[in-house]
Amino acid sequence: MSMSRQSHAAACPSEPKRIAILGGGITGLTATYYASKRFPDATITLFESTNRLGGVIDSVHTKVGNGSMVCETGTRTLRANAPRAIVTLDLSPHHSVSLVGTLLPALLHDAFRASPRSPSVDDESVLAFTTRRWGARAADDFASAVVQGVWAGAVERLSARACVAGLWEAEGRLVEGHGRSRLMAGWLGSRKTRKWGGVVGEMVRAGFRGGGGGEGEGEDGRLLRGLREGEAGRLEGRLRMGEMSVYSFSGGLGMLTRALEGEVRGRANVSVVTGAAVTGVGAREEGGVTITVGDVARDFTHVIAATPANHLVTAAKLPLPKMQEATVMVVTLCYARPRLNSPYHGFGYLVPRSVPSSLNPEQAIGVVFDSDVLPDQDSASGTKITVVIGGHWWSELKEHQYPSKEEGVQVRGMKVRSSVKKLCEGCKSVRRKGYVYIICNKNPKHKQRQG
Repeated sequence: MSMSRQSHAAACPSEPKRIAILGGGITGLTATYYASKRFPDATITLFESTNRLGGVIDSVHTKVGNGSMVCETGTRTLRANAPRAIVTLDLSPHHSVSLVGTLLPALLHDAFRASPRSPSVDDESVLAFTTRRWGARAADDFASAVVQGVWAGAVERLSARACVAGLWEAEGRLVEGHGRSRLMAGWLGSRKTRKWGGVVGEMVRAGFRGGGGGEGEGEDGRLLRGLREGEAGRLEGRLRMGEMSVYSFSGGLGMLTRALEGEVRGRANVSVVTGAAVTGVGAREEGGVTITVGDVARDFTHVIAATPANHLVTAAKLPLPKMQEATVMVVTLCYARPRLNSPYHGFGYLVPRSVPSSLNPEQAIGVVFDSDVLPDQDSASGTKITVVIGGHWWSELKEHQYPSKEEGVQVRGMKVRSSVKKLCEGCKSVRRKGYVYIICNKNPKHKQRQG
């Protein structure tokens, strides 16, 4: 979500009077929250096509054994080290943040040769970028797993400038200042080449984060500085001092969207309209925008679109090609018995493009060991594992060709078969809007590994 209001104010010198916000997910809720604070005299209407707010974020609490577990239908953690994570921390219910362990650091190969990027190239695929920087093996084994695990799309189709903006911009500065580079891992630490350390170190740290991140000037800069002086800033300091990469809440990320919903519904200048699918968006000759919901048209001075791009293109009848999307199925397994993923522990694992389909017939993108990532979130002391299926593997499928939810629960053939294939007997599955979670309240038969 862009926070920039400076460019908006330049294009629209008049103060907003009637603001429409399309989409009631996390972005739409956040936009409504800040718009209502920034323009208290404006009337703001939030339109959501479904009957609930929060979008894909929804935390489901289910009973497992003598306790309960939190199953996330969408995002399960937030990044503490993102350039503007301070904004999310400002929105968060501060008393409920749970600090979790760090993610694994990125690994560099012993050596790499970088072909210079032509000044005429303004973008390339993530696959092309990482292959050029570190070689085909790094691209196939490492970059493809990480990028496809985050965006679900095919690494050869995803934009490097958009998905790995930090690396793209850092390389641009490197090439601009030094031209063609050949960097050796051992060579980076020498005194002779210490000047390179900052550049390459920045590239490694930048990794898969967005570009920029500084407070900068103008209204955005003042906003970020103001947040860092308050409770959100103190929370940010705690996260960074603890070297935390991700965080969540005791009741799941649904706590954040519910808190935001309560805030926006309680503001006098905000109206929330659910079950309202926007079918038309059009500019008015005298200025402003007309929003059509069903047969009713309403005029607004300003509009913030927080819907999928394809929906906006259709509603506004824009002459733009349809953007490709990735579809995934999320299956969460909940077991009363703890540590069933032993001896494998950590965040989980991702499946790179170098793994042949014969070894990944279920077309998994990755597996998350939820009970390891957020060990204090559940009152049940069991095992929680999430499997994500589809994404780029389904890029050529039509909607009617997607696996059914019944097929999705057949996870015993997944790459996690070594730890869960024998755990599925006696379990029941619960389905919610494309999401499946499986509950096993009985301790499954499990032969402990010897030695």
